[in-house]
Amino acid sequence: MEKLGVGIVGIGHAGREHFTAFDENPDAEVRAAWAPSVRRLDLFPGSMDLFAPTYESMLDRDDIDIISLCSPNYAHADQAVAALEAGKHVICEKPLATTLEDCERIVRMADTKPSLKFMVGQSARFNPICKTIKRMYDDGELGEAFYAEADYLHNIGNRIKDWWVDDRNPHFGLMGGGVHPIDLLRWIVGDIDEVFAISNHKVLAEFPHDDAYLMNFRFENGCMGKMAAFLGCQRPYELNLAIYGTRGTAINDRLYLSKVEELEDFIRLPITILAEHPTFGEEMAHFVDCILNDGTPMIDVRDGAKSAATCIAGAESIETGKPVRVKNSF
Repeated sequence: MEKLGVGIVGIGHAGREHFTAFDENPDAEVRAAWAPSVRRLDLFPGSMDLFAPTYESMLDRDDIDIISLCSPNYAHADQAVAALEAGKHVICEKPLATTLEDCERIVRMADTKPSLKFMVGQSARFNPICKTIKRMYDDGELGEAFYAEADYLHNIGNRIKDWWVDDRNPHFGLMGGGVHPIDLLRWIVGDIDEVFAISNHKVLAEFPHDDAYLMNFRFENGCMGKMAAFLGCQRPYELNLAIYGTRGTAINDRLYLSKVEELEDFIRLPITILAEHPTFGEEMAHFVDCILNDGTPMIDVRDGAKSAATCIAGAESIETGKPVRVKNSF
């Protein structure tokens, strides 16, 4: 069987991780790469011969089956629509887009191309502890969630990138970091109905946007929730996930189940938790398998749109100082 040809857009951290994941996949081969700025080609793990002169030239190639979008958040919509129009499968890094209009535009185009696979790169769903908590919740071990929270705690101070500070990319901490915990909570508990968010800017003086975000929300099923996304934490990176249910509680690798009457404290799950778990290989393998075997990607275009829309509602709440309903109809 001939390998699926991959074209990668962007050579930052995500682009390099996507390259490695596809390069190591036996059913895929990176055949082209493109970035609007090629000042740091030395960081690209592949051959310089792979670079296409333009994005359009990559889309015109018959040997490219998959477009991997690792470009700035604000560029996703135009590039995703163009890739679908060109008949390419698309894996788009999170968030899907930064406006509701762009989310809708991508969904509409994807609907016109039912034979093409579209996946949003919410890599945290492939984290072992997150998958375990999701499985326990789906199996009813924790009962029904009445409260759920997740945190993205980071310090980006020493690696701020040009496009992160671009005015076309406001609320980067919410869209780029907060989308991880929001997506995890949506995945496990369900869609979020309404949000109220606040933010401040106390740590990263050279960063033009707010660096701390806090969001309270109500799920459509009545569960309450909270998300924190901090970009200037004076502490190591951590992604936390906690589900409080009617039969038990899971807080990362700590588990308490009411059915075990003898339990007096949390028990520890023997699951390794790394600061940034290497999930890209499994993520790309899942996407390739969906293409080859006509499967449904774990995070399809509508799922990705809902997580982005929750972030967008949070940004609106910050600007207006009021609760905002989340658009979940795509």
